Amino acid sequence: MNQKTICPHCKTGFELAFEKFDTTVSCPNCTGKFNPMKELTNAAWERTKTPEFQAEFEARVVKPNQGTTSFMFPIIGLVFCILLGVMLKAQGIAALLWVPIGFAFGFIVTDLMVLPLMLGLPRAIRLVSARQMRAAVFGRIILTPLIWLVLLAIVTFLVGWFLPTAADSLYNNAALNLSANLGMLAIILSPLSKKCRADFRASFDKSYHRFYTGSDESRSP
Repeated sequence: MNQKTICPHCKTGFELAFEKFDTTVSCPNCTGKFNPMKELTNAAWERTKTPEFQAEFEARVVKPNQGTTSFMFPIIGLVFCILLGVMLKAQGIAALLWVPIGFAFGFIVTDLMVLPLMLGLPRAIRLVSARQMRAAVFGRIILTPLIWLVLLAIVTFLVGWFLPTAADSLYNNAALNLSANLGMLAIILSPLSKKCRADFRASFDKSYHRFYTGSDESRSP
């Protein structure tokens, strides 16, 4: 499979093998040497600095979300794209794999382990204080993140024990770790969005409805 690239010296377009896209190549026209991947990421980064990009960002992101709390999601998306470009420049084409994996991992783990405690516990405290929910809900809210934490610890231990080289490589993988932190940040900031809070309340009511004092299940022995 071939990839198209443009020589930065003479602006000649040509194709080269995909596996050579992140290596130093010579232009067939002017014999100038360059790295197509670095040129691509540099061009994408410089594009974000142009007045045209900033005007389009303001028109498509800033103004439509002005006065709302959902503005952070486009910002997270923009930071993700910038991070991907930076990691492509630093680690090469492998960043196309590690950045999405890291973001998804951080997003899912934080959603399963942190969000229920961050939003679920305060809501449960209010409902229990108002005698609208039984106190047994606290155990259920804490149990699920605890199970995921134990499973994550076991998997981490097993990988470190049986595959120490792979564990060390993952630990030092900047693209994986930075994108995982970004995924965690996206979840931690999600309560700032009214829609996310409303979605969580609906999910909370569906998951813990049997703990409500007025539900049929709560009256069953």
